[in-house]
Amino acid sequence: MASRPLGPTLNKDFGQHILKNPLVVTGIVQKAELRSSDVVLEIGPGTGNLTARLLETAKTVNVVEVDPRMVAEIQKRFTGT
Repeated sequence: MASRPLGPTLNKDFGQHILKNPLVVTGIVQKAELRSSDVVLEIGPGTGNLTARLLETAKTVNVVEVDPRMVAEIQKRFTGT
């Protein structure tokens, strides 16, 4: 029996991939050299792994996502933040 992938099926038409490696996320945030006064625009936040780290550092994080499934995930994960 073939195994099913965990999580949502990614839409190749959108060029989707999920950023899971915490070392990569940390590297991106460090290289951005964000300050607590910065406003960040994240395109395609997916499930929000990078978004969560950006919110720890930046003043505001605005995200743009075209996939309604990912929008629902982001809303569920970050409502109230």
